[in-house]
Amino acid sequence: MDATTTSTPPKLDIPIMGVEQVDDRIWLKRDDLYQPFDDVTLNGAKVYQCMSLLHGCYDRIMSDNDGTVFTDSFVISPQGPIVARVAQYMGMKSIVCVGSKTAEYAAEHHPAIRMSKSFGSHIDCVCGPGASMSLGVFARRKYADKYFHVAFGMNATDDRTRGLVLDPLSRQVEAFRDLPTETMTLVVPGGSCVAFTGLLLGLARSGIKFKRIVSVQIAGYDRTNRIKAMVGDREVPEYEHIVDHTYPYSRKVKRQVGDVVLDSGYEAKAWAWVEREVDPSERVLFYIVGNSNITRV
Repeated sequence: MDATTTSTPPKLDIPIMGVEQVDDRIWLKRDDLYQPFDDVTLNGAKVYQCMSLLHGCYDRIMSDNDGTVFTDSFVISPQGPIVARVAQYMGMKSIVCVGSKTAEYAAEHHPAIRMSKSFGSHIDCVCGPGASMSLGVFARRKYADKYFHVAFGMNATDDRTRGLVLDPLSRQVEAFRDLPTETMTLVVPGGSCVAFTGLLLGLARSGIKFKRIVSVQIAGYDRTNRIKAMVGDREVPEYEHIVDHTYPYSRKVKRQVGDVVLDSGYEAKAWAWVEREVDPSERVLFYIVGNSNITRV
């Protein structure tokens, strides 16, 4: 059920998502099973990050930003449809800024943008495809004075909104309480590495310890400094941050663990790293942040 534009935001309920054991050495943390909407299988941590962000900023958006949010999204990214659908749920308007030939071309040729449009979002082509790396600059230049910006990483680097985004992630470590974590390697796929940072903070607070903690960033510039900025002066467990450019961001990779076909853009690439770099005798807890493979309207 969707909210209508009222003076209060809809109820927010972000559960602790469970862990499934595949065999005697592999466990999967299933945030992809967080699917809050009846009409579409948008799922995962990125969805509840956005839910928490817009819920926490509801009054500000409705009063100061004309009830409107905007985001910049690569045409193949889940960012656009997630922001569009969560905004619709919150009773807000949304704008998805893309780099393409035209807005119509983007919607016609890219399912993620077509899906965003189906959720009522206005698609705005703010630059050509060759300038997509500067997409955020063009989007902010056009809309930041009027509307609320949902940035890459769901605003986790902004001091005013960081807690709204990281806290729901940090609570997910409660799913690890009954696991033999001190004998396990925790592997977390990442793009913005927000999920990984939230988990670090949760592990620090909970006292849950792992044998090894690894962030596998599958594309983009090195997020090491970004992670440090989000953590701030708080103490967190020791970890490794791997930037793995084995596959281009646009390439789809196929991997299946147990019965789960992993997201072809993110998780599958991180699991390929596990296959190459983690000893087969090691116990692994692999964090499924989300899965766009199963997203259907």
